[in-house]
Amino acid sequence: MVQSWVILIFGILFLALNTFLAMVLPENERRQQDAHARFQPIEAEMLVSEVVKHRGRGANPRTNYRPKFRYRYTVDGRRHTSTRYQYAGDMVVKARAVRTLVARYPVGAVVTAYVDPKNPNEAVLNTKPPPPGQTGMLLAVLWVFGGGTTLFGLVLLIRAWRSPHANEQAPAAD
Repeated sequence: MVQSWVILIFGILFLALNTFLAMVLPENERRQQDAHARFQPIEAEMLVSEVVKHRGRGANPRTNYRPKFRYRYTVDGRRHTSTRYQYAGDMVVKARAVRTLVARYPVGAVVTAYVDPKNPNEAVLNTKPPPPGQTGMLLAVLWVFGGGTTLFGLVLLIRAWRSPHANEQAPAAD
């Protein structure tokens, strides 16, 4: 019965995580679409461009890599800085891909950034929209897994409740 509760709780927590992701991921995708449609190109100077290495913990730690950028640009005589490469997703990929990306934006180089004309504090280096349906497909897979786990836990609990005396021996016949 304890195992049933653990599976049920895991499924519910997984569904809660999916609910959070369902709110966050589409918003980032929408912001990336907005940047693609509205942001204006502007010259920017790269101040920081490096590969950040993050080693996971646990029995089987993985090493992830992501780019770290900081660039400066001027709008209407005011200087601004940004660290954002894009809105859609925090890029955690293989080292070679991150090194290639970082090499496109060397420190000191003048590059094209894209600034929000309504809010010059918001800028990105990449306005390419994410592939359509990518977020929806990921969320669907996660919902199916979380829902299946929760359902499995419920079935195990119902079986345990319906047969509370399954492990007891029947009384001997006289």
